[in-house]
Amino acid sequence: MKLRVPLFFLFIFCWAACKNKPAITAKQYSDEVLRMQQSLAEPIRQAENEIKAFGDSANYSGMAGAAGKMESLIQGKIDTLNKIDAASFQGGADFKTVVIRYFEYLKSVYSSYKEIGNAANGVERLKATDDMYQKLSAQQDVEERMRTSQTRFAALNGFMFTEPDLAQPDSSSNR
Repeated sequence: MKLRVPLFFLFIFCWAACKNKPAITAKQYSDEVLRMQQSLAEPIRQAENEIKAFGDSANYSGMAGAAGKMESLIQGKIDTLNKIDAASFQGGADFKTVVIRYFEYLKSVYSSYKEIGNAANGVERLKATDDMYQKLSAQQDVEERMRTSQTRFAALNGFMFTEPDLAQPDSSSNR
């Protein structure tokens, strides 16, 4: 009996100590956000090509379908990010808000494409297209806000954020 009591308290102590540790570090959180951003590069490229081809051939249901797939893919990223607790990091709550808004913005672009594809007639399609161009005009600001937030979050948490070079020219387009 005497041995069970210390083992029980040792177990409780270890359990409590493990429970209080954050699941990931601030750097790991930042890296995960960056991985999610980068993981969308190829699907976005493919979706944009499909949407353009469907639009050029007036296959609006195909356009809506391709856009819907991207909406779902991006929503999956948002759902994953929502499950991660970033509040324990310096500036974590603010960074998470900016990250979620960034991915919501991306999703809204594909929602606009889907609205264009699902429009009942040319007038509705034109209005949806105008709405999409309004959203696209904010892209540079959204991306800049994300970069600034990533850099600030890194500085607050003691690591360097180095922005990846995602804008490398496609060698096949130069031929």
